[in-house]
Amino acid sequence: MKTRFEQIKEMDIQQMTKFLCNLTEAILVSADIDNICDYCPAEKYCKIGHTGYADWLEESVKLK
Repeated sequence: MKTRFEQIKEMDIQQMTKFLCNLTEAILVSADIDNICDYCPAEKYCKIGHTGYADWLEESVKLK
């Protein structure tokens, strides 16, 4: 039996993108925020028919 953490670690980019988008939407909708896309961390990467999390996940980051 896998833990949720193990299941998340095994996701590919498309699965992780869908998971993050659904999670963000659920959190923002429950917070009763209008126009939830404006508050999404990946909003600046979004295009019509595309979720920005795919590009956000593939973006290089600087290690601290």
